Amino acid sequence: MRNILWALVERGLQIVMTLIITGLIAREFGPELYGKWQYALSLLFIATTLTYLCGSEVVVPRLVANPEKAGKILGTAFAIRILISSIAYLIGYTFTSLFLSDPEVSALAQIILLLLFLVEPPAVIVAWLQSKTNIAPAVKIRLAALSGKFIAITAIAYFSLSYKLVAVAWVGEGLLVAILLFLVYFQPGSPKWQFSRADAFTFLKDGAIFWLGLLFMTIFLRQDRLFLAEHTTYTELGVYSAAIQITENWLVLGTILSQSFAPKYLYGEQSPCRVNQNIKKLLLLYLAIALSGSALLSLSSNFLITAIFGNSYADAVPLLQYAAFLSVATFVDSVYNALMLKEQAATWVVIKWATALTTASAINFFFIEHLGTKAPLIALFLGYGAACVVGIIYWIRWKKRVLPTYQEDPS
Repeated sequence: MRNILWALVERGLQIVMTLIITGLIAREFGPELYGKWQYALSLLFIATTLTYLCGSEVVVPRLVANPEKAGKILGTAFAIRILISSIAYLIGYTFTSLFLSDPEVSALAQIILLLLFLVEPPAVIVAWLQSKTNIAPAVKIRLAALSGKFIAITAIAYFSLSYKLVAVAWVGEGLLVAILLFLVYFQPGSPKWQFSRADAFTFLKDGAIFWLGLLFMTIFLRQDRLFLAEHTTYTELGVYSAAIQITENWLVLGTILSQSFAPKYLYGEQSPCRVNQNIKKLLLLYLAIALSGSALLSLSSNFLITAIFGNSYADAVPLLQYAAFLSVATFVDSVYNALMLKEQAATWVVIKWATALTTASAINFFFIEHLGTKAPLIALFLGYGAACVVGIIYWIRWKKRVLPTYQEDPS
């Protein structure tokens, strides 16, 4: 419970501070340069996904089951992540050097790509803290680093310093988190890291299926900005990003709800009949929250865009009015996703995000030239809708497989 509370506190503060930082950058940059910044960030997020091949899904369970082997597990995982981060960096740097013609986008992207070495590799220490059910140190470190970035961005905006310093501030945040995590871990008595070739192959094999799902999900969530950068102007991308940034922070609530309710009502419940009943209750609860929250966000869209981004982003208001209702599908999907994770149905997670990505990409490919910034919104709606359809199919199949053979204990 303490871990969940720390996670909720971190999420809440992150949302508030991230919106303020986003507003400062957007106002300072203007729509065109802000669009370039969002494109650079999208490239980073996709490149970062390449480093998830040895994710927490692989590391944490092993640390919990074999705490005496923590040094070998952490050392092996760190080595894998450093290697993959190096490969991802080379791919990202080569792409930005050869295929990006805009010097501002290239400069921003090449600086923040350094985060590939600072996010996932040191995060093995976070996995170690999770295995000990003590994430408070990691939360405090991330919030301290975020506060430092907030101060830096405020100074950059106030003094109208070089746009490149915004990317430097992002890297600085990652570097501070990495240093503090290493200081937390490398105390007297902590297990010394070792590398195991046999474990490395096992980690890569077990992590591949989870990684594929994360890769499809990340591309699905970011392909809208890639299509807009390619087929419209950076100004339109900047305006669209203003609307989607607020929406994405609202969608984070779906993740928070899952972290809060899923452990008790799904993961910790052994009776399939009760799990099925809880799924129905959670669907109704999430739908009620999504609809009411989306309506409120839609009605407040003019105030939010003006207050956070300024009048230069007025065209984002109608986009936010519709984008707010993406939460209906995302909240519903989070229930089905929790069921898949409980049943360790990694293949279904891959199928779900592959379907969502294919659907959204097809919409953008055929309609973005004619619909402009409306096409990515339609693509996201239909993509999330496709994810929900896959979730419903899995739920139905799960019920047919589990419920008929299960006899509820009358006691």
